Amino acid sequence: MFTTPEQIEVQILGGGAPRKATVRMPSDQQWIERQRKRPIEVRQLGRGRSETKVRECREEDLRIYNEIRLDGSPDLDQYEASAILSSLARAEMVSVERREDGYLVRIETVAGVFETVLKGPSAKDWQTYAETRSRVISGRNTTEIYVNLNAGANLFDACSLQPHSVPIIWKAAAASALIDEIEAGFAGDDQEDLFRN
Repeated sequence: MFTTPEQIEVQILGGGAPRKATVRMPSDQQWIERQRKRPIEVRQLGRGRSETKVRECREEDLRIYNEIRLDGSPDLDQYEASAILSSLARAEMVSVERREDGYLVRIETVAGVFETVLKGPSAKDWQTYAETRSRVISGRNTTEIYVNLNAGANLFDACSLQPHSVPIIWKAAAASALIDEIEAGFAGDDQEDLFRN
């Protein structure tokens, strides 16, 4: 079973000579607070053009770094702390494979590849996830999308075939990969139906 390391050594980018910081993984609450302050902003530029970016929260990253750094780790500025948190937040889908007992999901993390088998979600779990995974606030020219990590973690826990004590950010990434794979399968089935004689 994959376990989250008690401490992680992370390279500090910039600042001349190579440096490293030793930290523990942020708590689920720290990840949630960070995510709340990092909405995805979609700005309408006119003529059908738009710009999408994540609003950074470097002050929050520095605060979290100072809470998770272990003895001997250097003082950092907010930009260095942000780079550390971005590295710790890495949770990229590697693959999702359909199996008899569900879906084998692999996620690349700062601690290596986390893999787990998830069963397909119930209709209730799917709808709850769809309704709560994000909150959208629209203005005249800007839309802000706030991602709810708890929605992904709840879906992960409902679909997991074995207990995992891993960060919420990994659970949310695995849940998102699962839903994307299932939806892609549905889209493929629909497309085939359109052309079936």
